[in-house]
Amino acid sequence: MNKRLLAIALIILGIIGIIAVIWFFLFRSPATTPVQQPTQNTVTPSQPFNPSTSVPVFVAPTGTPPNPDSAEEKERQAQEKVRRIASSYASRLGTFSADDGFEAIRDVQAIATPTFQQRLETLREEMLKTHAIGSHWSQEVRAVTNAIEPSSLPMLGKSKAVINVQAQRTIGATQDYLNIQVTLVAQGDNWLVDDAVFTTFER
Repeated sequence: MNKRLLAIALIILGIIGIIAVIWFFLFRSPATTPVQQPTQNTVTPSQPFNPSTSVPVFVAPTGTPPNPDSAEEKERQAQEKVRRIASSYASRLGTFSADDGFEAIRDVQAIATPTFQQRLETLREEMLKTHAIGSHWSQEVRAVTNAIEPSSLPMLGKSKAVINVQAQRTIGATQDYLNIQVTLVAQGDNWLVDDAVFTTFER
């Protein structure tokens, strides 16, 4: 009798266990996980093309333009002209080579007064004595800044001007700096070199 009751009890416990397992897997509610909402991208709406805002707007310069007939403007132009000419002449006067027999010195005689032409020819003869033709010796002068001597101002109506040109001179691999004092004299509509004094200085 006891064995029979024990067997019935085991069967009942087994059935209860099976029911518990089935309920656990089939009827238990799964844990709910909060759903992440997708991040909303902020899209800037495109603006319609507007030609009037796409083309740069020209802004008219302010101030009064210089009067070309005024004495101040004529003086400014006269100073600018002799400074530009002096820088150009200084570079040409200091640039020459033994390869062509210093023909560059002869060429600049066209922009010189008769007195200075003779000095240039003397310089060429001295350079030929020092550096033989074809010896590949040369020097180059490049004007950097310039300034009119105060004694030459104002320039308007003047027929002579003295301009100091600071320049860089290159001889082979060597460089130094020069002050070239150029004296210009007016002949008709042209300015000619009447003197040029080269002096070295420390920069």
